[in-house]
Amino acid sequence: YVVDNFDVSFKVLMGGGLGTGGDGLSFCYGDLPDVEKFATSKETSGLCVILSTSEGHITSMYNGRILATHMVDVGVLRTGETWGDVRILHDGSSLTVEYNKVVYMEAVEVSEWLVMPRWQFGIAAHTGTTQKDNHWVDDVSIKSGAYHESMNVPLEISSNGQQFSITQVSFEYNLPSVVSSFF
Repeated sequence: YVVDNFDVSFKVLMGGGLGTGGDGLSFCYGDLPDVEKFATSKETSGLCVILSTSEGHITSMYNGRILATHMVDVGVLRTGETWGDVRILHDGSSLTVEYNKVVYMEAVEVSEWLVMPRWQFGIAAHTGTTQKDNHWVDDVSIKSGAYHESMNVPLEISSNGQQFSITQVSFEYNLPSVVSSFF
């Protein structure tokens, strides 16, 4: 099963480092590479949202291509000792990104959206050698709709396993959701 649409929320605490802070945090849903490449999100196949505390922007990317960038003051992105709220919503065709209840990207089209079964959700943070920051993540919530369409199937019943009804009552079948991996 693949997750075609999702509503992700989590809390972040970014700050307390040296200088102007670290590079920031990335949220990705895709074929995640090793941690070093994933943290900068430039080599991730899939959808990524980057909160850059060093350059002061929120950027969304799909398969390495920038979809949108919104400049945000570094002081807004770095939360200090206060937790910040992140919400990333993908409805199957477009992306909305909120940070601390402010919508920075709304209905950004993600063209050629093609989810692969091996895709995973991931959150990573990165700091440089001279600029450092603390990156904490808490209260992660990932919500998604059904991964399939329900369907009506004919239902027959039996009390003895040999003689069945012949009414073909319609029964709506919904497969239970299964988490295949989380990283």
